Amino acid sequence: MGRTETLDPLSQQVEEAFRAFAFGSSDPAVREQNRIRYEGLLARYRREKGYDRDNGAHA
Repeated sequence: MGRTETLDPLSQQVEEAFRAFAFGSSDPAVREQNRIRYEGLLARYRREKGYDRDNGAHA
């Protein structure tokens, strides 16, 4: 894929969850599970990185 940077574990989980949701199974039930997992991890990422404060601005 050409990437050289190393992602922290949470960022890596968010990326993997996004790929599973966006490019994974076409089964509606599996897609819904993948969407829920991705949205949950993304919300956690935003909280931990401080992106959920001040209308989305970085703290």
